[in-house]
Amino acid sequence: MEVMEGSSDQFDDKNPETKFITCILRSMEANKRFALVSRVKSLRILHQRIPLHIETLKFFRNGFQLNNIEHSFVVKVRASKNKELTPFQKSINDRHGVPFDLDRYGNEEPRTHQFPGDIKFGEKTTFEPQVPPQEAKKCYPYTCIVFKVNEKKWIKPMTRKIPLRQALRERLHCVLNKGTVYVKDLWFDMGQEMLRIPERLKFKTKRLHVKELSQEVCNAFSMVLRPSSFPLKEFEFQTTFSEDEVFANNDIVHVTKSLTIKLPSGYEAVSVVRLVKSLEIKRLHLASVMVLEDVLLPLIRDWIETPRNIGCTITMVSIIRTCYRVVSLANKELKEKQITTREWNNNHHNCLSIKMNNFEFNIFRVPISNDMKELPYDDESINGSSLCLVKMVMEAEGTAEKTISAITDGTSSV
Repeated sequence: MEVMEGSSDQFDDKNPETKFITCILRSMEANKRFALVSRVKSLRILHQRIPLHIETLKFFRNGFQLNNIEHSFVVKVRASKNKELTPFQKSINDRHGVPFDLDRYGNEEPRTHQFPGDIKFGEKTTFEPQVPPQEAKKCYPYTCIVFKVNEKKWIKPMTRKIPLRQALRERLHCVLNKGTVYVKDLWFDMGQEMLRIPERLKFKTKRLHVKELSQEVCNAFSMVLRPSSFPLKEFEFQTTFSEDEVFANNDIVHVTKSLTIKLPSGYEAVSVVRLVKSLEIKRLHLASVMVLEDVLLPLIRDWIETPRNIGCTITMVSIIRTCYRVVSLANKELKEKQITTREWNNNHHNCLSIKMNNFEFNIFRVPISNDMKELPYDDESINGSSLCLVKMVMEAEGTAEKTISAITDGTSSV
């Protein structure tokens, strides 16, 4: 079939050639598919029909990441015949463009404009002011608004006359097409900003990652996620502990099967324990634990006193000087509770285990690796330390759930 520009009538769903093209588009990686339909306009009709299946989609300020390709909204400056570029304008081009604030561009004073389809995460917008207002006015009208793809690849400047504040939405509309987008891992890597997406665009995912979680963000998810996404298999967010009871009662958090909570700096152990007690999650992971001993002992105390369902786990990752320090503290805590049923397992060089009548407590020594960079430590504090993955597994009497197999090749399996 000769591919020509025309109406949707040229693609008959019963036509074998249409089915063949549909099969190719459906199997293409998202960025390659978008690059193809950008060059072959007649395929855009099918592109709009066929849902996208994406491995990773991450939203951040001034752009988004589609799988391994980053699409950034930046500004470059065009040279004018009548006017030379200022040193500031030249520096913009030398840096391959700078992130640009669409809402404040050309405005006398900062304002936040909300359009249909905008998801309000907070009072701020998605864009940060990177160009001083007076310099932005100097650039106008010689400014070239473009999307930067990774570091050196560029997409042609926008030629259509669209409002600048809707530029990012227009870009998403072209890349993600209409309807429902299937995403394996969906990230909202921004704080209290406004997410500008095309109206009626919905996402279906089972793994959700949020930089900062609040009640407003939870409410916003009902507008952008399909109901079939729930319950989530994995949900990761950072808590402030100011609304931990709200999180526990939230429908999204409450029904999630596996939850990862990033602890903020300056957290208190009592807040961690209170949050854990309020959550009925089968798999809970506490990330960015600064002082393991402060959190570990209260959790052990609560774990002994509070009945849990079979198979419940809590995992923590932290950098400590020696894991034997934690073991001795845990052993002291258990003695104070007058619990004598315990078994020490030293058969595995990476595992120290305490078995009791209702739970199993394991400490795994794991080498520091690149995937643990989120821990807020400098090089000096890491030097000479060992990274410990602390795992507590609730068990019923008479059962023995093996957890040593969770360590393979020196890496942790949460």
